[in-house]
Amino acid sequence: MSKNKQEEILRISENWDSKNLILIKEVFKIFKDKYTETVALKSFCLDIKKGEILAIMGPSGSGKSTLINIIAGLLNPTTGSVYFQDKHNEIKDLTMLSLNDLVIYRRDNVGIIFQEFELFNNLMVFENIEIPLLIKQDKGEADDSEITEQHGNNIKTEPKMSEEKYIPLEKMLTLRGTKYNKLKINSLIEFVGLKKRKVHLVKQLSGGEKQRVAICAAVIKNPPVILADEPTGELDSENAKNIFSLLKTICKRIGTTVIIASHDPLVKKYVDRIINIKDGQVVGSD
Repeated sequence: MSKNKQEEILRISENWDSKNLILIKEVFKIFKDKYTETVALKSFCLDIKKGEILAIMGPSGSGKSTLINIIAGLLNPTTGSVYFQDKHNEIKDLTMLSLNDLVIYRRDNVGIIFQEFELFNNLMVFENIEIPLLIKQDKGEADDSEITEQHGNNIKTEPKMSEEKYIPLEKMLTLRGTKYNKLKINSLIEFVGLKKRKVHLVKQLSGGEKQRVAICAAVIKNPPVILADEPTGELDSENAKNIFSLLKTICKRIGTTVIIASHDPLVKKYVDRIINIKDGQVVGSD
């Protein structure tokens, strides 16, 4: 990293608005092939607040998905900066992170919900929700409540479901340690109304049910930001309303920032702020 870039990040950190989670500055994204050049984002600037539910709206090809992928660390801007305040309150420019650091950034800070669900069809509902917890292995102290079961060559450790007082969802998701994984999964499955579908294969579910599983998988590790790329694009209007409502309810309870890229007008009822984009630029906000 150049000295000028280090100084810029230091200056941004010193003047950081405590309400901000993400700051996008003068981002351009240009896709090139042998014959054509497509400008997906042009001098794009945006600040995103902690705990807000933000809709990025615009027609197909306006740059919504490109923006989501850049915030997710899946695409690098051609030029510009994307600043993010991590869980340790450090300000980082995603464009300066190595590939390995971007993997860690996504693991620790981001939950993603896709239009086409991106679930494992031949795994059960609870297994799909468990996967992010296996990738992000929080270290916790084992205790006497744990039991160990042998599954082939794999050892699976789960806590006994003792009768305990009710733990609110927002508190449940902050519990650290693998011994709480089953408790978190069961709580989320019940919260989204899929208790009777827990051991069903994902391929046996309806579209609305699949997206509820995807929401659970995105929030299970309690990330600071949830990115939803056209989350209702495969759903009818009734299921779309249910998904938007569920996403808002969960994320308001746990205080997560949500960024939804959508052209579905139904989303307007469920968000705090709307950013309208066209041809890769902000053209208005509500």
